[in-house]
Amino acid sequence: MAVVYAIFDKQDDSTLYVGRTKNLRQRLYNNHLMGPKSNARLKKYLTEDPERPDIPTMEAAKQYLIDNCYFQYIPEPDIRKRGQIEGLLGYLLNVRYIHEEH
Repeated sequence: MAVVYAIFDKQDDSTLYVGRTKNLRQRLYNNHLMGPKSNARLKKYLTEDPERPDIPTMEAAKQYLIDNCYFQYIPEPDIRKRGQIEGLLGYLLNVRYIHEEH
């Protein structure tokens, strides 16, 4: 399913990440949870964030995502519209790691 998605921190409802994909299940599992540092950018950002010294490793970042985060998505089959929605959500939701991404 082609979507634009956002990953939120349950502790304060802050938005950690906004992305787009043609396959949400695959992206969440293969990239965000199981992916290596080169693919799992959100885990990389968490491990390198000086404000998150409690997340020193990729495995700790994976567990943090499982225990402390949730996601929401907007289905959108049109690739151009997905890009526009992603940009708009990045702006409106004050995404924590947006500067790393765009």
